[in-house]
Amino acid sequence: MKHSSPLLLCLALALTAASAAAQEPPHLELVRGLRERGLHDLALEYLLKLQARKDPPLSPELQAVLPLEIAREQAFEARRIDDPARREELMKKVRADLKAFVSNPANATHPVLGEALLDLAKVTLATARAKASEYEQLPARAQNRPERLKAVVAEFDEANQYFARATKALESVWKELKEDPKDRKSVADKQRALENYLTALYLQGFGLYEKGALLDRDDLKASAEAMKAASAIFDALASYRDRSPLGWQGLAWYGRCWDGSDDRKRDDAYLKVNSERKPEAIPGQRLIRYFKLAGEFKSGGGKAARSATKQGLEKWLADYTGASAKDAATVLASREGQHVRFMLGAIYLEELKELSPNDRKSPLGQNIAEKARSHFASLEDASDEYGPAAKFLKFEVLRRAGQVASRPIHELKTFDDCMLRARLAVQDAIDLNDELASADDDRAKEEIRHKIRGHYEVVRDAMQRGLLLMPDDVRDSDWEAAHQLLYAGYYRTGDYPRAAVLVDYMAHNAKNPDSARKFAVEALNLYRGLAAQSRHAADNNRLVAIAEWLEKRYPDAAETDTARGILGFALLQQGKPREAAAMWEKVSPRSSAFAEYSYRAGVLNWSNHIQNTRDKKQPIQTPSPERTKAVELLERSITSFEASAKLHELNQNKTEEDRAKAAADLKMAIRAKLVLADLYNYIGETDKVLALVKPLVEATKAKKLPDDLQPGTEGQILGLGLRAYVAKKDIKSALELLDVLQKQGAEEGSIGGLTELLRDLGRQIRNQIDLLEQQGEGAQEQLEQTRQNFRDFLAHLETNDNLPPDLRLWVGTSYISLNDHAKAASVFASFKEPAANAAPEVRQIFNQSQYLRVRSARLAAAAEPEKTRRKQALAQVEKTLSQLMKNPTFGKNPAFLAEEALLLQDQENYSGPNGAISKWDRLVKGLEPLIDRGPLFKNTYNEALYNRVYCIYMEAKGMTDKTAQAQGLQKAAQALNPIKRNNWGGPEYQPRYEALLNNPKHKDLKEAFEKLQKQLQ
Repeated sequence: MKHSSPLLLCLALALTAASAAAQEPPHLELVRGLRERGLHDLALEYLLKLQARKDPPLSPELQAVLPLEIAREQAFEARRIDDPARREELMKKVRADLKAFVSNPANATHPVLGEALLDLAKVTLATARAKASEYEQLPARAQNRPERLKAVVAEFDEANQYFARATKALESVWKELKEDPKDRKSVADKQRALENYLTALYLQGFGLYEKGALLDRDDLKASAEAMKAASAIFDALASYRDRSPLGWQGLAWYGRCWDGSDDRKRDDAYLKVNSERKPEAIPGQRLIRYFKLAGEFKSGGGKAARSATKQGLEKWLADYTGASAKDAATVLASREGQHVRFMLGAIYLEELKELSPNDRKSPLGQNIAEKARSHFASLEDASDEYGPAAKFLKFEVLRRAGQVASRPIHELKTFDDCMLRARLAVQDAIDLNDELASADDDRAKEEIRHKIRGHYEVVRDAMQRGLLLMPDDVRDSDWEAAHQLLYAGYYRTGDYPRAAVLVDYMAHNAKNPDSARKFAVEALNLYRGLAAQSRHAADNNRLVAIAEWLEKRYPDAAETDTARGILGFALLQQGKPREAAAMWEKVSPRSSAFAEYSYRAGVLNWSNHIQNTRDKKQPIQTPSPERTKAVELLERSITSFEASAKLHELNQNKTEEDRAKAAADLKMAIRAKLVLADLYNYIGETDKVLALVKPLVEATKAKKLPDDLQPGTEGQILGLGLRAYVAKKDIKSALELLDVLQKQGAEEGSIGGLTELLRDLGRQIRNQIDLLEQQGEGAQEQLEQTRQNFRDFLAHLETNDNLPPDLRLWVGTSYISLNDHAKAASVFASFKEPAANAAPEVRQIFNQSQYLRVRSARLAAAAEPEKTRRKQALAQVEKTLSQLMKNPTFGKNPAFLAEEALLLQDQENYSGPNGAISKWDRLVKGLEPLIDRGPLFKNTYNEALYNRVYCIYMEAKGMTDKTAQAQGLQKAAQALNPIKRNNWGGPEYQPRYEALLNNPKHKDLKEAFEKLQKQLQ
């Protein structure tokens, strides 16, 4: 609870606002008075208001020490903060402010420098002890133990340096103070200065002792050196035992330093302390008894030993904190006072655990539980060393005792009762997880899951009531804990919508920024799952809203990177690729998804560049910000993916998960390299393409590419390599690569594999050509160069008489992709019929080559602009086709029959029993029963229907008699009608019929068709 004393503050501030002529009020005395009464929050509030005061201005002396005094009070405030992250953040600020004061040259001779150094040393020692506690909880084989230990030791050493400076400064202050026996104030000031000096010595020795105890397991030599240094400090402190009780405590600690290494020195020191009858020696005697009891507790033993330890601890408390003890409060607040109560609570808890569930409810059991609870409860607000553990163990006591769990929820009267009930239910659910893991029977598992759900229903109901009873001045940590419990109740009972809304609310209202960010990420994940499951716009809107809030509120937080990833996808769904790329680009390197989002942003920027150049009719190699960004981001992703993969692979304790992550990162690095290589290929930077692709080509040759790459990756790698070599006119390297691939295919017993890779190369080049054609005149030069480079490569391949059939087939089809049908026909004509016992694959390639030979030759002949030469060329094709049709395999093949009809069509030979129309008629009738057997038959059938209509129309157009022409047009229209009723043969054919009818040259056909449609209505 924070104290509130408006009257006190108003009085103090009224004094502060006195006229300039009045004497400056004793601000620091007022602060020290508040501090001595434990009113640190009021002291801090007062100091902060002083700091903010502008008129009248503070004296220079007060301005100099104000940051020091504020830091002192903030150190007290930090100890009351439950959240470790917030506490650590404030302690860092306190430490920085204290460092600034002691490092300021202007304060080198300041009277309070020694006190400031002592405060800084205390804060540093507290940090060292906290880090030491974290280190001791690390697994024995943790990889980072040496680095963590080094960091902790460095903190202890820094604290020791500040203590050494503090003791020197404080000793100087003490010795320089004049003492007048007749002046009680001067005597008190002198003694206070001595106590400050001795306190610094005591804490310095304690810090060195803690360092030695920490190193005892890891570095015996360093531990012994630290203990020796601590003993020297305590020995110096012990020399003041005739002037202060701290001297006797120093002697006790001196003995403690030699425990286990020189028992004689230990015993001599303990004997001196215990044999002293002066009251000043009691604190030292108290420490020695504590050391003995702590050792007994640590050693454990049976019930008898534990009972004896318990009696000793009880007596220690009675002797030093009982009704007759003068300094009971001081003893209880001391480290040993806290530890004694903690040990007693732990012993009583063990006794409670040993009782049966029924006996725990008995008067004896409840008495034991109450004793354990009271000891732990007294430590809840104690130091970090015992406070958090005491809170947890108090909860364990209440759970074992069953003091709250048996009451109906509606009878719970306070917020604390509801919190406790919910926590007990959570622990009961956790305990059932062990049963669930060991259950063999599915039915038993289902029963246990049902019980677990029941416990979380209790959590939900208890916290719904608890939030209604929650006080307005609830601590931030309890506010968070209460809402987290309710969230667990919703989540674990499957009420994900309420869980999402609640954790969203928690993100917006949590006081702790770290918690707010954590809650926001949880809300993101829940909303994302809900949006994917339900596809409701509301869930997606909430998802985007929380992501936007997190991105704006905490732009530099690690959790915000998750939000940026989600926002990028949301923007992409909204059709905003540029904004999506910019959002993904902002994901920071600390994110585990940094490489992935760099890759995605790079791909989007490249896509945006392509679209921009297409819209502006510019060459694709035109520089642009998007192109530059794409290169930067893709390079960044490659570096990051490879670094991540190496990190996971080098992990000495790597798991299967590490191996899987390394493999996944390597695959993504390859994808990014291929996208970047493709980019460089399009903009003509061939050397950069090869720099990226060469290592991948070598890995492909050696069969060392990762498994499970995306289909087509190998073809893309080899295709880019071949394209790069072709572009550089390095035909030798391109052919060497082909040779390797050919051998590889032969070793694997696969003829078609290499052909498929080459087909992929052809598709890639065709895509590049298509894209360049879309760029308009600005890309004409690059377009022609790309075509010519590919032709040169094909020409070199074509000259190889030993070229395997599958590669020769690819050469021919590649000429077709370049619309060079004459060259294609020449390549296909070079195929020789295989032997009768040839493999089916070889026979299939030959058959395909002969079909393509006829088709390519026909297309080349039909494209001849000069009529006489076109007629001669078509006649030569007819001669070739006639020869091939003698082969039964070809003579009955629908594709060859279609070519026969198309040749007649190109020759404008439509009529008669051997004309194109008759050929199409026979083909349509022959294929009609077969159209359901596969796409080859169906497509050929639809082609035949279309060309039959075309030929009927062209025959009519050629008639000179008007009546005969009209009858011919009507016949063409009638041929179209059933095709229309059949949806034009499908969506791929409808545009062709529409183009035929809408062609201005075919106006008469359209009129005849529309007239027929009206007649049929």
